[in-house]
Amino acid sequence: MNEHLGWGAVSAGVTFLARKKERNETATLEEVAGQCILGAIGGALPDLAEPADSPRHRKSAHSATSLVLIAKLIQTANENQQLSQVQKDSWTSLGVGYSSHVIADSTTPAGIPLI
Repeated sequence: MNEHLGWGAVSAGVTFLARKKERNETATLEEVAGQCILGAIGGALPDLAEPADSPRHRKSAHSATSLVLIAKLIQTANENQQLSQVQKDSWTSLGVGYSSHVIADSTTPAGIPLI
């Protein structure tokens, strides 16, 4: 799981910095650190839902379908006018972290299920 925490943190941090640049905003160290933490949490979620020692490991929470659902969650959050930009960035970081876990698992010999 440790590598998933790292991939989640890095992918969320890079995504956050790209989004800030796109908005012509400067990111603070605290903001980046917070988004990296959220990404690490997101990166841990699939294994919290389906632990490696469980017979259900790499089922629905590790599926290609989960990537579609996470993408929809990110899109919905970013289109929600009632959420602040911080909340939108936070949902994005969680989702990107989660997605990094599933994408990383897809590159292993066991792969990931479609559904």
